[in-house]
Amino acid sequence: IASYSFQNFSSLRDKLELKRLQLNILESCTFCGVGNIIDLDLSYNRLTYLKDKSFESLLKIQNIFLSNNLIKIIYNKTFIGTNDLKVLKLDHNFLNDINEETFFNLSSLEALYLNNNLVKILRTNCFKYLISLRELYLNNNKITMIPKEINK
Repeated sequence: IASYSFQNFSSLRDKLELKRLQLNILESCTFCGVGNIIDLDLSYNRLTYLKDKSFESLLKIQNIFLSNNLIKIIYNKTFIGTNDLKVLKLDHNFLNDINEETFFNLSSLEALYLNNNLVKILRTNCFKYLISLRELYLNNNKITMIPKEINK
């Protein structure tokens, strides 16, 4: 989806659903112009990675659904600006590494779905910014070790 694709949809509130569209790339500022939406559903597409600042303009976003894509990489500042995000669904993708900056700036996140991925290693401090986290789903991954101090 190109940058500024939704700039003329400023009246859009509540939900933007873009499921099952064969999308493979989100450019920076793709969602500029729809900063008032609360739910964004990009499930069942062909996204392979998430760029820095992919969701920066979504200032009121609370739920992002990215389930059932082909995501392998999430860049460190992908979710910058999404301060009110409560639920992030990244299940059924191909993620294999979660580093300490992956979820930077997500202090309001309450539920994180990472199940059914290829995560092998959970790095020390990989969840350090998730101070409000209540639900964490890691089942069906390739995790062989969980660090003693995972969230120091």
